[in-house]
Amino acid sequence: MWQAVSALASASLPIGQDFGAYRDPAGLLHVLTRTAGRVALFAPGKWGDPRFVSSRAPQLTLITEPMLARRLDGTNLIFARLTLDTQAHLYVSLLTPNGQALLPQTGTRVGWWLIGQPTKTLQTLQLRPGTFPIRLRIPPHELTSPGRYALRLAATDPYGRHVQLILPLPHLP
Repeated sequence: MWQAVSALASASLPIGQDFGAYRDPAGLLHVLTRTAGRVALFAPGKWGDPRFVSSRAPQLTLITEPMLARRLDGTNLIFARLTLDTQAHLYVSLLTPNGQALLPQTGTRVGWWLIGQPTKTLQTLQLRPGTFPIRLRIPPHELTSPGRYALRLAATDPYGRHVQLILPLPHLP
């Protein structure tokens, strides 16, 4: 349940009002409630906006199976589409056959926005539920372990609930 918090003129709740907020002379925001509960502040359309958060743990649903395209230079491109039912941070990595996490950064796209520095995990922020594309670019020199690779996606919603999806990939040379 969510509701806009009304501004108060003083540090006390008027009779009949269950919650409100006021700013003290130092500029600090105080949220007052009559009963104990969880208060989570958010800006409409931003992280934590309850209009875009599911009441259950996040769900990742595969729409298209991962497809592999090989370029003439030996680069492997992997494409897929997924649906996420809530606002969440997405974490994507490539699992090698020996269990290591790997994700080449150059030319890789997950969703529409990328956040952070090149690491073994790519993080992207999905502010609205919906479908998003995945495009991994894997240069041939990154594929040093023979065998099957897998794509690992994890999502964390504003309430800290997690889900993980591991997708086997087409055979990579």
